[in-house]
Amino acid sequence: MDIKFDILRFEGGDAAQGVIEILQSHGYIAYLAGGCVRDMLLNKIPKDFDIATNCLPSESAKIFEHAKEVGKSFGVMLIKNMGHYFELATFREDFDYKDGRRPEKVSFSDPLHDSQRRDFTINSMFYDPIASELFDYNNGIDDLKLKLVRFVGNAEKRITEDHLRMLRAIRFESILNFTLEEQTEKAIKKNCELIQKLSPERIRDEFSRIMCESVHPGDALKRLNNLGLLENILPFFSEFDTDTMNMIYDMMNYVGSDLCFELAMAIILQFAIKDNNISTKKLKHLKLSTIQKDTIRNVLTNIHKFDNFYNLPTYQKKLLFSSDFFGKSFKLLELRFQFDLAEQINFDELQAYHKLNKGFELPAPLITGKDLISKGINPCKRFGELLDKVYKAQLNEQIHTRYDALKLLDRMLNDE
Repeated sequence: MDIKFDILRFEGGDAAQGVIEILQSHGYIAYLAGGCVRDMLLNKIPKDFDIATNCLPSESAKIFEHAKEVGKSFGVMLIKNMGHYFELATFREDFDYKDGRRPEKVSFSDPLHDSQRRDFTINSMFYDPIASELFDYNNGIDDLKLKLVRFVGNAEKRITEDHLRMLRAIRFESILNFTLEEQTEKAIKKNCELIQKLSPERIRDEFSRIMCESVHPGDALKRLNNLGLLENILPFFSEFDTDTMNMIYDMMNYVGSDLCFELAMAIILQFAIKDNNISTKKLKHLKLSTIQKDTIRNVLTNIHKFDNFYNLPTYQKKLLFSSDFFGKSFKLLELRFQFDLAEQINFDELQAYHKLNKGFELPAPLITGKDLISKGINPCKRFGELLDKVYKAQLNEQIHTRYDALKLLDRMLNDE
């Protein structure tokens, strides 16, 4: 099929075309593959350019200097051209999926068979930018026009091969604002329990992408719930009543494509807090990083500080506004206000205060540990407490100079 893309208008497009020209000049077949072809057909900017070829890894290593194997058993090489990196994959067939994740055996093949191993029709197309020719063996372009996410071949077979494809289907449906094709949807609903066999890390990473990349993340979460997938990602979610679930969906949709994973989890967990017991234990099966857990916990802790904001000491206000988590905390506060969960707060006044103090950075402490050591105080728990008290006085604007800070420290030591 003759279709012409102006690939050169995309960053890295000239370098990708250059790789294909080099391979073709050596007598090989070489095409752009998968997601970049889909995105160009949708008039979107490709995130990257993957290239598929019949050139074997051993041969591509001779053609491209410093080529590296990144998937030896799958025939994938990482190559560099004009300052850009590309994954160069040899056309292949996959056989004997046994762990619901990856094939036990691959065989180098041709474009037709390579397209048939791919997950969705819209991701199975190839494009030759030199000949301006599209290779669409699975009617992917028709599904793009119909805005459908459809498995290549037998839907249940594709799911049993790699269970993560169920979550990927939801991700593509959500980020493209498409719809699941009927047989694809039925197969996911029927086989949703297979997600239990996936590693927590694979579930976490794909779920995070769904939350962060979806046009309407609340709709995506609802989709996961309705298809039986969410109970294996967030088991506690089913404990919420329908009204709470709908409010969570609406809050996420209100944020839209600006939603990040940590804020998404805070939106959900705010309804699971009992007796001010803020915990991320309900997410422990996702094996979040320490940074992720700390961010979620701090966002949830901060929103309760806003309840009594105007009665907070100045130092606490400054600590709150300069916190690394303030932006996400304030967004959650805004959501709570918009959805009538923070009626006691004068949000307009708080927003004005925020505007006046936007970009506030905490000042450097007027004194440091060296000043305490010079007074004969050895590092210990009391050491930190003294520094903390002096710094709070500084933030409260009770002291303004180093001299003031040292005098305050002397008074504190004399009072002990």
